[in-house]
Amino acid sequence: MELLTLIPIFGIVFGCAVPVLIVWFIVQLILKRSKMAHDERMLAIEKGAEIPIDPPKQKNPFKWPLILIGLGLAMIIAALIEGEYDWGFGLIPMLIGAGMFLAHSLYEKRQDKENANGTIATTNSEDAPPH
Repeated sequence: MELLTLIPIFGIVFGCAVPVLIVWFIVQLILKRSKMAHDERMLAIEKGAEIPIDPPKQKNPFKWPLILIGLGLAMIIAALIEGEYDWGFGLIPMLIGAGMFLAHSLYEKRQDKENANGTIATTNSEDAPPH
């Protein structure tokens, strides 16, 4: 075989294999960390030691709305720069992000108002008082 015919073959093989290997290595790393945490807890249980409790991760509720708003704006700006007038597709993620942002802002205002009044906001339907 000629060298020029091998180049596309290697390009296709490695182009498909490299992303698969990257995902495989990431999954293996996650599994290894999980197994190490499990082994640590089991060892603590066997020795009768107190099991360390992992603090809950703080999630940023505004992350995805801001990402979607930025994506929508980027799509609109890219369409306008290229001279296309079909920039309506950029409104879809932008308005979804704006809706998520607005919903979370209203939810937090409601939570703050309920906390200021001394009432506890319940999110579990079993704990909620009947209407």
